[in-house]
Amino acid sequence: MPAAAICLLAACGGATATPPSLLPATPAPSIVAKSVAATPAVTATQPTLIALPTPHPDTVDWVEERLDAVVALYQPTAAGEALLRSLDLRQMEGEPGFFGSYGFGQWAGVGEASPIGVMHELGHSYWGGFPVAGRPDLSWETPAGGGLSSAMESYHQDILTFMAQPPDDYELFRQRLRNLPDVSSDNPEPVFHNLEADVVYNTGGSGKLVPPILQKYWTGFLSPGRFGSWYGAAGWFQTLSEEERRSAGKWLGLEHLDLRDYQSLKPVPVDQEILLTAQRVLETEEKQRLRDLAGQFDLLIGDPQNEEDFEFWRRYL
Repeated sequence: MPAAAICLLAACGGATATPPSLLPATPAPSIVAKSVAATPAVTATQPTLIALPTPHPDTVDWVEERLDAVVALYQPTAAGEALLRSLDLRQMEGEPGFFGSYGFGQWAGVGEASPIGVMHELGHSYWGGFPVAGRPDLSWETPAGGGLSSAMESYHQDILTFMAQPPDDYELFRQRLRNLPDVSSDNPEPVFHNLEADVVYNTGGSGKLVPPILQKYWTGFLSPGRFGSWYGAAGWFQTLSEEERRSAGKWLGLEHLDLRDYQSLKPVPVDQEILLTAQRVLETEEKQRLRDLAGQFDLLIGDPQNEEDFEFWRRYL
């Protein structure tokens, strides 16, 4: 499996639950290799899939409902939705929040009905589900000696190229990535990790918000989406009421944009459906979290030494 697709548990949250089947070890950390030489930019074209992946046969109802939630919120392509439903995603009882991912072809775990966390782990499991559009020379197979696949090396190099580009229509997003904790010219790993796992959250599922140099990695999964530009999306976000912004923050990454110098952006018209759908989905997920709290309350009070988990559970109270 691609080593860079394995979730870094320090970033995804701790996990002590026993995995539900094979692979008893915790997921290994991400491996971030030095970038290779830049590859020529290629216009992304929709990859052709011979057949859509089939739903995973062991998906339980709880997981199916979490998948329904992220599909409703982020509206991937038909092929993208089929890919999500084909992945081996498992409920980790007693482990709210992120658990981890072993990468594409293996399994991922989540313990909380939270769209951001669910999509994060699915994001780590995504790499290998689609070919890189226009680049048949790239493969998601990990070399026999270990390290990154050629496709992931290319993705990392394209990320660095994007970050070094002069200001353009994607500068708001570039600035958001520069503001990630611990990012520096000597440490691009937080940016790599974010763009491996959180592109869907960052963009709200809008393919048009993905920088052009990175679109070839996402064109099979993301639909054009509700937003046509970063400045238009930010302008729309500024028009929301305080309550609507809090709701949007539970699934949409626009709240992390630094808009202090952009107080009066022109909003783009966005169908009111986006807020109604989010309200419905988030209410369903909150009710599920309360049911999970009630059903697993003995785990909350049963291990006083596990302070980290207790702090996480306290958010429910």
